[in-house]
Amino acid sequence: MRFLDPIRTLSPHWPDTHTLAFEVFYRKGKILLMIQSIKRAIRTNPETPEIPLHLTMLSDYVSRHPVENELVREIVESEMEGLVPGGKVEEWLESYTADHGDGLQQTFTVGCARAFLDVECSSEQLTTVLSFDFKTADLPSCLYVLERLQRGSLTPTSEQIATFKKLAHQSFPMCPSFRPDKDIQR
Repeated sequence: MRFLDPIRTLSPHWPDTHTLAFEVFYRKGKILLMIQSIKRAIRTNPETPEIPLHLTMLSDYVSRHPVENELVREIVESEMEGLVPGGKVEEWLESYTADHGDGLQQTFTVGCARAFLDVECSSEQLTTVLSFDFKTADLPSCLYVLERLQRGSLTPTSEQIATFKKLAHQSFPMCPSFRPDKDIQR
């Protein structure tokens, strides 16, 4: 993970640096570095859309993997209390949604976070995304959500992805990413 140090040092003000670092540290099980990445992402840009999902993943990781070292456990508990007061992720998500949840990216990542907590609600969260008012969405947000839907976030069917593309195409008719598949093949 030495490759991350130069990136984190040279790009400290780029929020993606910290969200990508979180994903690496999550896969490696480095809890203190996960917390550090989340805190830096929040400090860099609290509007970063991945924050709700990553904080949910972190909270779940902390609850499933108890820390044996007493000092590290105290640090983790203290930091988690600062990030998620009372350890109630659902309440934190509601608060985050009230403060930052008016954009498509935020709506999508909060939906992914809720689906991470309860897999059964994936279809409900996907319905929320598909019912979003695309007139208020911007192109980068639509592309972000399309990319993640195509990767399988919220477990969409191909018809649901086509519906998303159709809705986004109405707002951004010149974007080739949202053109119906039959138009692309011509």
